[in-house]
Amino acid sequence: MLTANRDLMQQAREALKGKWGLAVVGNLIYLALMAVVQFIPLVGYIANPIIGGPLLLGVTYFFLALSRKQEAALSQIFDGLQRFVDALITYLLMALFIFLWSLLLIIPGIMAALSYALTFYLVAENPGLKGKEALLRSKTLMNGYRWKLFCLFLRFFGWFLLGALTMGIGFLWIMPYLQTALARFYDDLLENKGSAAEPGTRSGSPVAPPPPQRPSQPAQAPQPAKTALPAEPPKPAAHPRAPLCLSCHIPIPDPEAKFCPACGFPLMEVPAPPRAPSAAVQTPKPANSLPSASPAPPPVLKGTPPPTSAPPPPPLDLEATMMVGPPRLISISPEGQKEIYELRLPVIKIGRAGDNHLAFPQEKAISGHHCEIFREAKNFFIRDLGSTNGVFVNSRKVESAPLTEGDEIKLGGKVFSFTRSG
Repeated sequence: MLTANRDLMQQAREALKGKWGLAVVGNLIYLALMAVVQFIPLVGYIANPIIGGPLLLGVTYFFLALSRKQEAALSQIFDGLQRFVDALITYLLMALFIFLWSLLLIIPGIMAALSYALTFYLVAENPGLKGKEALLRSKTLMNGYRWKLFCLFLRFFGWFLLGALTMGIGFLWIMPYLQTALARFYDDLLENKGSAAEPGTRSGSPVAPPPPQRPSQPAQAPQPAKTALPAEPPKPAAHPRAPLCLSCHIPIPDPEAKFCPACGFPLMEVPAPPRAPSAAVQTPKPANSLPSASPAPPPVLKGTPPPTSAPPPPPLDLEATMMVGPPRLISISPEGQKEIYELRLPVIKIGRAGDNHLAFPQEKAISGHHCEIFREAKNFFIRDLGSTNGVFVNSRKVESAPLTEGDEIKLGGKVFSFTRSG
């Protein structure tokens, strides 16, 4: 459930506690730069939108860090200049779309401004995101939540009146307060969009139940973070012709199964050992019966070796037929440590929510249920589950795509390398 607007404002005040001076100075630098450019003769009206986009991106960096209680610095206001072209194109497209919608009437213009309100937050969180795609993602993210954002702005109406009564001096504190509350709104919406709330629902409204589990996926116990190893099931009773899993060596009672339900490896059938000939059952002979004539044994020629029994078949070499190892996802942590995730199940779900096989609760740019990697025969595929920031394979956004050895997979701010064997 989304956080109430009054609680978002309370969180903003707590984030600014002890940092009001830094927030006021940062906002004052931004306003001063915009005002200086605006009053340059002749070129002011042209330079204002050119420098406005990069400065707005830098201010977004600054207040996101403040709202998350991270280390914030005034130099972040100028970090938007490093992505000058992306920020400029995004700023011009957003201004153009809002202007075109405003031509219809004031209400469509307000709706457009609310739809594109999170554009620069998405650009700041995703370095490879371009202007038009950022606008579309902001519109998708705000679908069903424009009214909540509008109500958040209404809560600042009284503060705006107070700022006007103080001849504008109060806005030095009101604007940082508003910017921090908007950053908290963005984080709260991004977190609940993928885990609890779905598009089109509002805070307090019933939430649709989660989709049913795939029938091919066995029930799993809750797993610790950063592991896809399933709980070891109890070993069933062995069957003389039961398929044998070459990975975990567990007999599978179902002869029709193609994959081991415990580890997901293809199954093979172990031939039954040759049976020893059973002893002949002798029946008692009648007392007065004559001995039956038995056929004479064939003559043995001189120099012929005595007959020998056929050698037993060689034992099955399980090591020679065992697969090298399960496929893996390999990532490098911010601390420089190598992280390896084994994909032992036919279907592996990845996301920020705790019920995923691979859960990354600290990655804000990954949706609650972001994507899944599944196996069909000997091939592996990745499928987007309606994530906010998309799935990228080798720098190309995909909805569903096959995976080959060495493919680079990007989910939000997390980058993995796919390998088919360990």
